[in-house]
Amino acid sequence: MIEGIGIVLVTHEGLGGALVDTCVAITGTLENLTHVAVMASDGVGEVRENIDRAINSVKGDRGAILLVDMFGGTPSNISLSFLAEGKVEVVTGVNLPMLLKVAAFDSTTSLDEAARMLRDYGRQHIKVAAEYLSGK
Repeated sequence: MIEGIGIVLVTHEGLGGALVDTCVAITGTLENLTHVAVMASDGVGEVRENIDRAINSVKGDRGAILLVDMFGGTPSNISLSFLAEGKVEVVTGVNLPMLLKVAAFDSTTSLDEAARMLRDYGRQHIKVAAEYLSGK
């Protein structure tokens, strides 16, 4: 885990739960990680309360990173209201490689550095198979 930093997945419906379950199946138990499922029927106030509760349940001494499914969606828009320099960061486009990196990463980097590292790692693992296999 990223030492001292909590991770909250905030996604549409059951996506975050499925990512967490898959990551746990591959790596074992994850500490300081939880998820919030944003359902179509949820009100903004309810989602904000759920995110706030999730942050407080995992936030380490160096803050929390909210990993959301897509920029501009309801989970992202509400998560952005928690953005606080040095305390809470938001990274969009969560994918399984990012979570696997969280599980394997043990560092004392800052919250901002950890967020950038997760973003970069997620990007590196998005491939077009034909391009990748041809070496282009």
